Amino acid sequence: SLHMAAGGTAVIKDSEFTDGTIEFNVAIPQGRGFPGAMWRLQDSQNYEEFYMRAHQSGNPDANQYTPVYNALPAWQLYYGERFSTPTRYAFGEWFHVRIAVSGKYADIYIADMDNPALSVELLRDTKAGRIGLKAGVIELETHFANFSFTTDTPVLKGIPKAPGDTPGGTVMSWSVSETFDEKSLDGKFTLAESDKDLTWTTLSCDRTGLANLARVQGLGEGKDTVYARLNISSDKDQVKKLRFGFSDRIKAFFNDRLLYIGNDLYRTRFLGTIGFYDELYLPLEKGENELLMAVSESFGGWGVQAMFEDMKGIAVIGTVRVNEKGGVRIHTYLSDALQATYIIESANSLVLVDAQFTAPFAREFRSYADGLGKPVERVIISHGHPDHFFGLGAAFDDMSDKIYALAATKEFIETVGPGMLENMKLRLGDAAPDKIVVPTQVIEPGTETIDGVRYEFVRYENGETSEQLVIRLPDLNTLIVQDLAFNGLHLYMGNNTLDGWTAILESLQGLGGYDTVLCGHGEPGGMSVIAANIAYLKDVMEIIGKVDNAEDFKTQLLAKYPDLGATNYIDMSAPALFPGR
Repeated sequence: SLHMAAGGTAVIKDSEFTDGTIEFNVAIPQGRGFPGAMWRLQDSQNYEEFYMRAHQSGNPDANQYTPVYNALPAWQLYYGERFSTPTRYAFGEWFHVRIAVSGKYADIYIADMDNPALSVELLRDTKAGRIGLKAGVIELETHFANFSFTTDTPVLKGIPKAPGDTPGGTVMSWSVSETFDEKSLDGKFTLAESDKDLTWTTLSCDRTGLANLARVQGLGEGKDTVYARLNISSDKDQVKKLRFGFSDRIKAFFNDRLLYIGNDLYRTRFLGTIGFYDELYLPLEKGENELLMAVSESFGGWGVQAMFEDMKGIAVIGTVRVNEKGGVRIHTYLSDALQATYIIESANSLVLVDAQFTAPFAREFRSYADGLGKPVERVIISHGHPDHFFGLGAAFDDMSDKIYALAATKEFIETVGPGMLENMKLRLGDAAPDKIVVPTQVIEPGTETIDGVRYEFVRYENGETSEQLVIRLPDLNTLIVQDLAFNGLHLYMGNNTLDGWTAILESLQGLGGYDTVLCGHGEPGGMSVIAANIAYLKDVMEIIGKVDNAEDFKTQLLAKYPDLGATNYIDMSAPALFPGR
């Protein structure tokens, strides 16, 4: 047998384990100890882990599955019946343990080899790594024997406990800073811009809304704290209730002022476990607000989570702009990539234009619309690019009978959309929608009045895409042109119909009585946005006439327009603009 002192580990040097079975006998004395196994080790600080708590024999937390990121196990984040099971151990005797791993799931057998004691969903990415055993860091030595493993994918018997439904208003993404010293905040009641001059990373939460901060940061000497940041866009001055949880300690700064200090360290309250145990009432100002959670870690799990009581009039991961004209409110919802979707809020109902690209933004857009408290009359899809219709599958499946598009756009989404989704799942990961939802209603060009608002639907061909719907709101002096115009950004020109696109914009420029242009990408603007896009397209055509390759084209276009965002659109357009070159 292998006698392992407290704190010991043993790793199979040349093992390469993705799926398979790990088996061993173990004998543990009665007392405080944490013996177990590790698998898919990427290095000594990143792996999957299951261990037993000898001192909790028979209790609900008699054992623990946890992912380990940056050397930080996270039992304070991952607790309860999804991650532990009550098991009674035979102390001082040999018993058998088997861990069967297949893809994102594992069955864990303890003594009884016919029935898994615990079935879990694995939380790290599925990636091959080494395997090993560990005695745990406290007190008890452990004896292991008859260790073996296979790399054949096993058939799993168990069904992991599913998390409950995620309530509306749950924050699903944070911006996380680099680490700094918690002591630097001692005696600090307001923050300066220099305090926030840090490197930031976007961290998506798991499906429950939990952000494991160790996924993006590790601890170090004088580096035990990060800021988790939310930018909150509000359509007016208002107060919003925010429930939140953290591990281990927190200081909450709202618009740079200290609002809350809390401590959930182990052996204080809740054993340091995370939960929606605390609440704040945020005094939101109209426009942009910033919430900074300075979260500090000692051990056991580094996390944060938050949930708004309601999302009426606010957005968290996106940005909202509201413009009122003639008793009608037009809401602009912008993703972090400045993809724009719109809500026309009239007296009794809402009309939505486009549905966002990725699932988190689509869900928040839907939540924001629901928060307005009026029924959705229509969801109108302007054209067949995925960044405008993918969000239907994440947030609008329940209102498919209200989704409208031009006939050719509807057909395109139905025939091409599923293949697009399969191709983009690897790129988008958890941000991909679950499915493609196809518009069921065909919108016909012409004029309609919806809840007292006059809509003019106009179909254009060979602009930014082969077919594009423009919505004119003549009584509100507003043009919704979507991807026929971008504001403050380079254009996506993958359709390579620059002459036709320019002609469409010139025809829109000639319309009288309009002063507001709503684009598919970028902030709302005036008619000058149309003029700027015409000039850009003409410059593009001129540069194409002078160069013979995409690299020179990009160089000259950036020199001409150094201040525009979304330079990646130039690279995305190059294959169409310079085919075969």
